[in-house]
Amino acid sequence: MVVHIRKSIIIVSLIVLVIAGGICTHFGIHWFYRQSYPTPYASIVQKYAQMYEIDPLFIYAVIKTESDFDHDAVSEADARGLTQVAETTFDWIKGKLGEEDTVFSDLFDPEVSIRYGSYFLHYLYEEFGSYEMAAAAYHAGRGAVSGWVEDPSLSHDGESLHTIPSAATAHYVNKVMQAYERYTSLYPDGISSADQK
Repeated sequence: MVVHIRKSIIIVSLIVLVIAGGICTHFGIHWFYRQSYPTPYASIVQKYAQMYEIDPLFIYAVIKTESDFDHDAVSEADARGLTQVAETTFDWIKGKLGEEDTVFSDLFDPEVSIRYGSYFLHYLYEEFGSYEMAAAAYHAGRGAVSGWVEDPSLSHDGESLHTIPSAATAHYVNKVMQAYERYTSLYPDGISSADQK
């Protein structure tokens, strides 16, 4: 009888340990992914996401892909800041926003970079109708994507792309959308200032 009770205690203890280990592993993996997909500048991102009607998690996916949150990032093409806006695009957005006093180097300021990047993403989303297409245009340019959707070998409906002819742009879109999927799974209730790292 005593042996049977001891076996039962051991079995129950093992079950409890397995469950506890599973819970710890789950939260450990969740914590690790949140460190890899952080949400800094949450109040700024939320502000411009709301202003320009774009999902803040999509903005994060673009920032993660573009600069990995390095606000001093400069690309080989001299795109700058968190959202890696190039000078010609900066000048175009500046004109749209009517910000005469803003200069290209201001993109190293996280708020300016997020404002310009968010505005541009909103504009591209409105023009092309999906986050995938907005990401493609963000990378390849509006003119290139407009031309691609007019090509029946690349677009069946003249609105979306079943084939992206640029391998670099296809890779970029894939990275952004994977990051967006990761963000939406890690932050299903959205972001708050409490999530800032």
